[in-house]
Amino acid sequence: LCDVRGLALVEDCAQALGASFAGAPVGTVGDAAAFSFCQDKIMTTGGEGGMLVTRDADLWERCWSYKDHGKTVRALDAENSAPAPGFRWLHERFGTNWRMTEMQAAIGSTALSKVPGWVETRRAHAAALDDAFAAMPALRRPAPPAEAYHACYRHYAYVRPEALADGWDRERIAAAVMAEGVPCGVGSCPEIYLEEAFEGVRPAERLAVARELGETSLAFLVHPTLTGADVADTAEAVAKVMAVASR
Repeated sequence: LCDVRGLALVEDCAQALGASFAGAPVGTVGDAAAFSFCQDKIMTTGGEGGMLVTRDADLWERCWSYKDHGKTVRALDAENSAPAPGFRWLHERFGTNWRMTEMQAAIGSTALSKVPGWVETRRAHAAALDDAFAAMPALRRPAPPAEAYHACYRHYAYVRPEALADGWDRERIAAAVMAEGVPCGVGSCPEIYLEEAFEGVRPAERLAVARELGETSLAFLVHPTLTGADVADTAEAVAKVMAVASR
């Protein structure tokens, strides 16, 4: 569709580092891809950071320049090859200061080598939770297609409102699970257009599927620092709550 319409395809890989589809790693399909290295993502570079990848050399050069005050690689190469005293004219456009520190680079380089193992642990934790949730009819468990290798940033389940006892909804379930001492969130917002920043450009009507997902999702931690016992505690807490919350 992008090729037909002449559109650029930018992949949002913020929560998907280590995932792939049909053997192709995420971030290799579009014209560019953005990854997040925030403190709770698949990996981090000391708490904040990110990465943009692209095969387009011109786009890479513009992005590199933008993150470094508008300097260009060409001007820096010329300066480094023949350094001279005096002011250096290096800026061909306006930019920002989005440079990362050497400490962040060192942390990130080390973390990258650990990502495959971390993702395997995440997947194992997610599979254990999914097996436990299979005994809870009031939870819907979406299964990724066979060709998708999920990185499992979080493990999601969705409440079936029609299967809940009177007085129970997603918010009450999440609160009850947390009261058992187990982290339980509602996940990413699928209706980002409801943010005030999108006033005037949002859809005329709320998108039905996005709304349903946003009102029924539960998100559970599966990060690799958790142990099997931690995951078992999560499953036990959810089972306890759902036994009361289900019809």
